[in-house]
Amino acid sequence: MALQSSSEFALGQEELEKISSDNSFDFTNPNTLTAEDLLKIFVGGGGLKDSLEKDLKEDFLEYQKLQSYSFPQQNPSQISQPFVFGNQPTTPSGFNTPQTNIFASNFGVQTPNSSSTPGSQFNQFVNNNHMPSSNQFNPMQTQQMYTQNAQSKSNGFFQPTTPQSTPQSPMTVPDPPIINFNQPIYIPSQRPNQAVQTLNEIQRYQTEQKSRIERLFQNQKQFMAAPQQQGFNMLSTEQKQIKEQIENELKALNNLYDTALLEPPDIQRLLWLRQDLEVQMKQLELLMIELNQLITPNSSPHNLACLVLLKCPFPIVISKNKQLPEDQLQVQLLTASNVHIQSISQVKAMLLCDINHGKGGGGKPLESDIQSLDPNTRIAKFPLKFCAGTKKAPGNLKFGMQIVFAGNNNPVMIESAVTQPLVVITNECQWEGSAGTLLKKETFSNGQLEVTWLRFANTLQHHFLKATRQELARPRRILSNYDVNYIHQKFFGGKHIINQKDFDDFWDWFGKAMQKLRYQRHICSLWQNGLIYGFIAREDVEAALNNQEPGVFLMRFSERHNGQFAIAYTGTERPSKIKHYLVQPNDTSAKKTLPDFLQEQPQFGTVLILASDTNGNPTFMKCPKVQALEPYCGKKMTTQSGDGYDPL
Repeated sequence: MALQSSSEFALGQEELEKISSDNSFDFTNPNTLTAEDLLKIFVGGGGLKDSLEKDLKEDFLEYQKLQSYSFPQQNPSQISQPFVFGNQPTTPSGFNTPQTNIFASNFGVQTPNSSSTPGSQFNQFVNNNHMPSSNQFNPMQTQQMYTQNAQSKSNGFFQPTTPQSTPQSPMTVPDPPIINFNQPIYIPSQRPNQAVQTLNEIQRYQTEQKSRIERLFQNQKQFMAAPQQQGFNMLSTEQKQIKEQIENELKALNNLYDTALLEPPDIQRLLWLRQDLEVQMKQLELLMIELNQLITPNSSPHNLACLVLLKCPFPIVISKNKQLPEDQLQVQLLTASNVHIQSISQVKAMLLCDINHGKGGGGKPLESDIQSLDPNTRIAKFPLKFCAGTKKAPGNLKFGMQIVFAGNNNPVMIESAVTQPLVVITNECQWEGSAGTLLKKETFSNGQLEVTWLRFANTLQHHFLKATRQELARPRRILSNYDVNYIHQKFFGGKHIINQKDFDDFWDWFGKAMQKLRYQRHICSLWQNGLIYGFIAREDVEAALNNQEPGVFLMRFSERHNGQFAIAYTGTERPSKIKHYLVQPNDTSAKKTLPDFLQEQPQFGTVLILASDTNGNPTFMKCPKVQALEPYCGKKMTTQSGDGYDPL
């Protein structure tokens, strides 16, 4: 089906008129579709046929490919060169516009002669031109926003819409702020958006379906005692309706994950909804099998019971001899309505992979791997302890138990589906490769060679928060919109469809940064508290430090030296010069941390700390390093004069 125009979203005019007349949707203007309309399309109320849904998906992928090749040809150096804060725009006639302190307007740092509220232009721009996030559920709108961001190449988070005509002047050092390390940098957005509305609608359906399935279970139990044709038809019809609705809800969730940049709480809710809907589907399938056995008797009884994963923390990389919290891994026994069980065994967990027992060999790969079902809820909780490595290869868990059904003395083996993959490592140096394997496996699931950028960005955010040991529902610092856009442009060229080769090149750099964040002493805490900016272009760092007094510095990950830190700072020369120092391996040790090294160097006096304002917008605040780094240093350090600058 050829793509006709973006406004018609690849549907013929006759099809559009027919669908619009049947459903009262305005398909000629996708931006007018509400969350309720989108749910009707996917969940059932809109009456879309499978063939039409397939055409929509094919044309949307075609639209994405067209978008990804719509950029004008540029020099590679221009593509990776973002727009710098301090660039002075030039009028068409060649005259320079008045100079501005764009750094101050972007980050809300107070300057002596600022004529407007600090950060006001930046906040207004973010409110009006938010990067694709959970409020862009509309696929076309999401792609357009990413195209605009890629073409504008805005940096320092975002370029203001219009420059302020305020004179440039050095920023004064305010009184040292009180550093509250309990205040998270990430503040969830309070603005309503289509993704949240869609999740709310699906959750409403999910809650209603749970009640419907429970009633269906009881009705079918009564029906099985005295079967009759009319009751059979009614039960069968309702089962098919619920099954179709669940299938469409799962499609809607997958579509949302592929076409919108979600906030972490929304990612967690989406994954929870998907897990719960899959459990509902399993229960429904058992009832359908039981009903159909009236037509085709003598079926095996083991088809009327199954084990399902109720909660599962995978995919994760876990260290050998580490034990899971009890409530993170749960399985439940489900049965059809008219099943009578004579006896059941305990539930056993099995690890499916090659095992590396290490020195001493032998032994069980798992401990606490046999648990009993709760007699009321039929739920078993597994605080598993992993006693052997998996040789850096992904493995899976499976659960099994034996059931003796009434009237049949032969035990029947019931097994669950396999979990998502996990890797058990025997030392921390295996983490980088193992985490990359799991991220790639989840991103390119089911043998996919290409996926949407937005799908990868959501998966990366989820893995990143787990890797930095943050709560998914209440993270302290996430990959911000700037971080995501930086990664998108730097490593994926702004493409809307990425492949496995793109991922491999990206992880070669990002994986080493993640290894530092996870295992090097103090680094994760420094990053979560904003003392390490982390993922930022060298050009943006220089723009942030432009016109700063000597000794102001900012820390980031080096773009050219994987896994190493770079410190940008203003020197003592007149005029001052921005310098970049690459932290060497021998600058730190087991007894000398990065904060200790920073305290020892007189060239570093005032650190730029990333924070958020009350609306969640990113800002910088300046703080003397002695105060900012004091919680991390092993001994008190006194400030040293910055006069007579000496090389590190």
